[in-house]
Amino acid sequence: MDSIISSVVTPVVESLLAPVKKHLGFLVSSTKYVSDMKEKMAQLSLTEQDIRHKWEEAVARNHEVSNHVSPWLEEVKKMNQKAQRIPTGGIECFNMAKRYKVGKQSNNILEEIQDLKTRGATIVFTNRQKPLAEVVTPPTRPSTGGNKNKDFESRDLIRKAAMKSLQSNNNESHKMIALCGMGGVGKTTMMEHIKKDVEDSKMFDRIVKVVLGENIDTITLQRAIAKYNNLEDLKEETEDARADRLRVIFEGISQQGKKVLVIMDDLWKVFDLKDVGLSPLPNGFKLLFTSRDRSVCTQMGVRNDSIFDVGFLNYIEAKTLFFRVMELSDGADTSLQKIGEKIVKKCGGLPIAIITIAKILMGNIHEAWKKALWRLEKDDLKDLEGITHRIFEMSYENLKDDNDRAIFLLSGLFPDDFDILIEDLLRYGWGLNFFKDAKTLSIARSDMKISVNNLLRANLLTKSDCEECVKMHDLVRAFVLYKVSDVKQASILKNHDDNNSNPQTCERILLNCTNMTKFPVDFTNHSNLSMLMLMNGDDHLKFPQDIYQRMEKLEVVSYKNMIIRRLPRVIGKLKNLKLLDLSGCDDFCIDEGVFENLVGLEELYMNAYYNNPISFTKANCEELEILSHGLFALEVELFENKVKPKNMSFKNLERFKISIGCKLENMTDGQDNALTNTIQLVGDCNELSECNISEIFNKTEGLYLQVNEMNHLNDILTHHHDPFSNLTVLRISECADLKCLFTVDVASGLKKLEHLTISDCPVMRTLVDVDNVMVGVVRLQKLNFMSLTRLPKMESFCDNVIEFPEMESLILDDLPNFTSIYPDSHNMYEMQSLLNKKVVIPWLEKLNISSMENLQHIWSCEIVDEDITASMLRNISVCECKNLRNLFPLNPLPLLKHLEELVVKECHSIEVLFNMELESHNNYNSRLRSIEVSKLGSLKELWRMINVGHVLNKSDVQIKCFNGVESIKISECEMFTNIFTPATCNFDLGALTEIITSDVGGEDDQTNASISRGGGDISEMDEDIINPNYHACIYTWATCHRLQNLELRNDKRVKEVLFEMDSTHQHLPYSLESLHLGGLFEMSHVWKCNNWNKSLIPQHQPALHLQLPFQNLTNISLGRCNRLKYLFSPLMVKYLTNLKSLFISMCDGIEEIISSRDDAAEANEEENVASSTSFLFPRLNVLDLWGLPCLRSFDDAGDTIHHQSQLSGEALINACRSSLCQYPKMISIIDCDAISVLIPWYAVGKMKRLEELQISNCKTITKVFDEGSESGTTLTTPTVLLKTTNHVVHVPQLYNLKRMEISGCDLLSHVFTFSTLETLKQLKFLSIEHCNAIQEIFKQEIHETTSSKDDHVVVFPRLTTLKLKNLPNLKGFFLGKNKFRWPLLDTLIINDCPQLMTFTSGESKTPKLNYITTCFGKYGLDDCGLNFHGKINEYTQTTFPASSSYVTDSEGTTFSFHNLIEIEIWSKDVETLIPSNVLLQLQKLEKICLRVCHKLKEVFEVVSLEESGFNESQTTVVKIPNLKQVKLDNAYNLKYLWKSNRSMVLLEFPNLTTVSIERCNSLEHVFTSSMVGSLVQLQDLHITTCEKIEVIVKEQEESEAKMTMLPRLKSLKLYNLESFKGFCLGCKLDQELELKSKVDATNKNLKGWN
Repeated sequence: MDSIISSVVTPVVESLLAPVKKHLGFLVSSTKYVSDMKEKMAQLSLTEQDIRHKWEEAVARNHEVSNHVSPWLEEVKKMNQKAQRIPTGGIECFNMAKRYKVGKQSNNILEEIQDLKTRGATIVFTNRQKPLAEVVTPPTRPSTGGNKNKDFESRDLIRKAAMKSLQSNNNESHKMIALCGMGGVGKTTMMEHIKKDVEDSKMFDRIVKVVLGENIDTITLQRAIAKYNNLEDLKEETEDARADRLRVIFEGISQQGKKVLVIMDDLWKVFDLKDVGLSPLPNGFKLLFTSRDRSVCTQMGVRNDSIFDVGFLNYIEAKTLFFRVMELSDGADTSLQKIGEKIVKKCGGLPIAIITIAKILMGNIHEAWKKALWRLEKDDLKDLEGITHRIFEMSYENLKDDNDRAIFLLSGLFPDDFDILIEDLLRYGWGLNFFKDAKTLSIARSDMKISVNNLLRANLLTKSDCEECVKMHDLVRAFVLYKVSDVKQASILKNHDDNNSNPQTCERILLNCTNMTKFPVDFTNHSNLSMLMLMNGDDHLKFPQDIYQRMEKLEVVSYKNMIIRRLPRVIGKLKNLKLLDLSGCDDFCIDEGVFENLVGLEELYMNAYYNNPISFTKANCEELEILSHGLFALEVELFENKVKPKNMSFKNLERFKISIGCKLENMTDGQDNALTNTIQLVGDCNELSECNISEIFNKTEGLYLQVNEMNHLNDILTHHHDPFSNLTVLRISECADLKCLFTVDVASGLKKLEHLTISDCPVMRTLVDVDNVMVGVVRLQKLNFMSLTRLPKMESFCDNVIEFPEMESLILDDLPNFTSIYPDSHNMYEMQSLLNKKVVIPWLEKLNISSMENLQHIWSCEIVDEDITASMLRNISVCECKNLRNLFPLNPLPLLKHLEELVVKECHSIEVLFNMELESHNNYNSRLRSIEVSKLGSLKELWRMINVGHVLNKSDVQIKCFNGVESIKISECEMFTNIFTPATCNFDLGALTEIITSDVGGEDDQTNASISRGGGDISEMDEDIINPNYHACIYTWATCHRLQNLELRNDKRVKEVLFEMDSTHQHLPYSLESLHLGGLFEMSHVWKCNNWNKSLIPQHQPALHLQLPFQNLTNISLGRCNRLKYLFSPLMVKYLTNLKSLFISMCDGIEEIISSRDDAAEANEEENVASSTSFLFPRLNVLDLWGLPCLRSFDDAGDTIHHQSQLSGEALINACRSSLCQYPKMISIIDCDAISVLIPWYAVGKMKRLEELQISNCKTITKVFDEGSESGTTLTTPTVLLKTTNHVVHVPQLYNLKRMEISGCDLLSHVFTFSTLETLKQLKFLSIEHCNAIQEIFKQEIHETTSSKDDHVVVFPRLTTLKLKNLPNLKGFFLGKNKFRWPLLDTLIINDCPQLMTFTSGESKTPKLNYITTCFGKYGLDDCGLNFHGKINEYTQTTFPASSSYVTDSEGTTFSFHNLIEIEIWSKDVETLIPSNVLLQLQKLEKICLRVCHKLKEVFEVVSLEESGFNESQTTVVKIPNLKQVKLDNAYNLKYLWKSNRSMVLLEFPNLTTVSIERCNSLEHVFTSSMVGSLVQLQDLHITTCEKIEVIVKEQEESEAKMTMLPRLKSLKLYNLESFKGFCLGCKLDQELELKSKVDATNKNLKGWN
């Protein structure tokens, strides 16, 4: 019994005691919890330091960084602060409450620390670069890019018009724009200018630029777009799959809210945007084309008003351009000017012709000018093509050097708009024997650079966006192709090109190896071959064993980016080989003996493919050491190899990129230009010294060092004479023993050093060591950029005076020994300052300071000398300096004469940015333009004027010293109260155009906040701040006369009213253009006026002569302002005549947009009516309302009219003549559940501007348009109106409506009435979804059912897309008897409309509609078009019963299996896709695609012969002749595609080419041995992540004969098949299975192939 009781009681007691024990533990083990917390926090801090370091390095290298990094670091920082706040000392034993509290808090923190450690472990850093398309924030200095065409008004007008089109938001008509004009007219130049303007304005987040050219290569185009989005390459092989991948990528970018501009230059012919994933064009995307053919742009979908013609320059502009290029002034030789003017006339205003001939004649003699004119005139050329041809011929003949001519013609052989790598020109030119006087490639390279420069100067080549590349204009290329026979060129072969008639004469081959598995026939017979360049090959390309035996004359061999695994020994027979390029070869190894025989090799390139370096053996290293003595150029990386060459000779190298111990990366200078000669060294000092690499330090331009056991730079030197005389970039990182970087001698030799970066050197003390050396001034003459990061022991730059005469930018990060940046000249006990009196930096412009935990001041708080070397500073950025209290000294203007931009973040001790005395500002005027502050927990104001207590009227004191500030941004500053104090001072911010605040304010006790400032008694405080009625914003508006953009988000300083509309308008921003308000939870009015009669516009004064507040406001955006009941008073509307965009979201209290509920009662009622009914927002383009649950109507005009019903009929009609929804081009209403009628009766007839209408999830809406009724009443119409007008029914006027989308409106019974049809001539897109009550889209009014109306033919002339989805009660599109015409309709989607029996009762003609898309797939229409009958649902159901007897033969109906073209199903509960009794009907089926169909067990239901019902005369083989593609994804229960054995009906698929199966975890095999014979055309078979698949082809017991296995199969991918054992184990094959693409066999149980 005791044991029973114990077994019951014990668990109960333990469960009750568990929480008690836990809480007792907090008390008893408090000290242990605290100790554990400190230990874990220390470990977390180490992890945080490591991740922060990697993060900063990734940011510096422009690598992509996970979005989780920054929040994680912030959370760790907050956790550390939280842990430090726990009182861990002095906890007495008897202080039970305190011990318990500390123990519990420590335990909670331990749990949070563990969570942070777990999340930190998931953070991964990669070397992936940020997308090229990403728009970088432009510099703050004014852009000068807009002045390039300042003289050419014609160009400026076009560019501005194009920019305006790009700026238009949510405008369907301007989603695509085009620049059109003939070749050479300047389209691409203008496009580049527009691109620069877009980048400067940051209008788009990304810009993707691709060149199309005359012959569009879809794969190349897809690859170029992928590169801009930083994809290494699209892994998919087919064009369609790659296009789908791009589409998914673009949709993801769009869903992130990013805006993207895609520029497609040089469009020649129409192509399908679907091929690049841009059809349909995602939201936020826009396209910019340049093209010669306007009709091509129109066919691509560009509207005529979005095509901008780039024409010829007029004569004045052409003449200006000519003489500008000539650099000829107005006072030049008049005879030359006259000849020049005649030449300009012959050029016809074509810029490329003008510039080219100008460059020919530049600096030439009078006779040359006359001859040029004579040559243009002698043939009397009329067409510009002939003129440009003649000009290019003259320019070609003007080339003096044969090399220039040869390189020019060679450049024309590259594809149109190609980025031509100068290095490729060198290699081709060497192979073509252009450089006859050059004995080495090094000399030839110099000649090449001279030739390219000459061609650029002659305008025959142009610069490319790509580094080390040039381009050729297509007009110039056309001329080259005419002249190409003049010079012997390379033989450019395509894969399997066997048509070379005489292999003996072929001396140069450039072979494109795409998709090749073997070389062309007789490839090895080219005995005279001197140059062989292969490209775009993979590891399926099999090299002939004797490839090099008959090519002994080869001098240039390039396998760049070829996926080859091995370089054979036989290549050593190429005794004449001078250049060998193995760059980008993946997982590559070299046979022994290769290098030792290449005695003539001069240039060797061996860059790794990503992170897979070339594997060197010991023999390779020894041979490379010998070979190095004769090399002039070398690119190699030596890392992750056990053996490395030690005795290489580098002294003859003139061109090199070498890395030892790390991956080779391109190094750039300060302008992102690639450096030619670079070295990167990681390892031990002694080992690096022994390899003799310092032999070429004097030729090195870029040097990266991460070296152990190096005390200073001299330690790695073996040659000390001017070791770094050409060094321009030096980067030092993680040198654990480095104490000082330079000795005086080395520093003095750095004549060209421009860029210096030092980071993570834990014992580094100083930059230059002058120990025991008598030296005066140390001078780094050219250094303009220096970054010092994480140097915990650094004390100074130099113990002597050190000068940086050209230093412009200085970055200081985590230098804990410094408490000040600049010294305090008045303090004898000077704080530790970095830029002390021994450091001279006279031209420093940019100072960036971060993570300096002991920094207290940048300058001391006292007044400092004006001659301190900081007066040239333009940009100051300070971040994460927690103890920093003062940015600037008192009255800082003498120091900051040139300061333009100030950024301060996460400095929690700063209370004010600028402390100034009232009299100190008079003699200075600051250039400060931009201020940005964030996360300054103690900041109260930006400017604080002190010692103002004696000034009685502060408004009389005008402060102008900062009147140039244009932008102020403040975020997450909880203590912030005002921009300046005292707020009543006349503080001039006349240039301020932008104020953005976010998460500021929030202190309840403003008096205490003010008093806590200190620095004076209460008499000097701002009495307005202490006043509880103080409004923080009012005084700001009074000083910002030019404010254009105001954004206030979660600004707790804003109380009930933002703008007080008093009679004087004294404190209102007159220039405001954009207003964004969000999270202002106390605001009940944006505008409020206590007496509108005094504030109204005078009735008898012309408005044109008045300057009104808010008259320039164009954009308003509101969100989460829940106390607002309405936005505008009707009387306020009169000020907002220029409003263009109105967006309101998640304002739970808004009932109306315009309401007169708060207007003064004493206002005259007729004046009230008149003012409320004047034209509302006549320029409004966009009205976007989202998440307004209480919104009943747009305005209260209907109520006003109802209240004024005693007016005469005419007065009443005039009173209701306008509405908020009358003018917008786009209206979007989403999640507004209280609105019943969208467009009121008094507006429906006045909506001629509306282009786009979207209504979604408005649960109570019953009508879109309140059109009235036949009984003479409407929902809102007062009877008095109907008695005074003849118009009973108000017909919507929708003449410009192009797009309409309605979804989730369950009370809506119809969309339009029949009367509206005539106005929908522009409608292109109509979508109605998830509306339960809709019975017809167009409703016929009863009074219009006459025979005359029935005879009317309804035409939708521009409708292309119609979607009807999830409409359970829809009976028809229109149930009247009229005929319909749909000339452009090509997309019709009908899903889940079970009651839809007839689309239209009358005849419908759709010449372009080929099929109807349903939830089951696509159906062909044959000849019936939309004139189908019968329920669509009957033939498109996707859930069939186990027995298919209920599915009937539906031949002759539109929605039958006879007409089925594609099956596409997503997320449906389907067990059998195609039942057996419809197999014979699938004659048109082309594609099957299923995704996420978890219940699917079989695709085709195949039954036994007995069950099939076939009689003896019928065949037992069913052919599905047109099926080409089957894709199955996420069908977890799929057992088989179809059953197959001798007793069953056989299926044949004579044209099936592609089968793709992914994530089908119940599938054990794909085919049986009896099935594969029917797959004679199968080319691509991809099986991925199918857990149970053991074999692809399963053997059947009754199968004894050998099989012919998939004879056309080219691509087989088997990936992540855990149970996979073999392809067809046990099957007998009568042929070898030959594949032409990669077999991916990442399958651990693989046992065999067959």
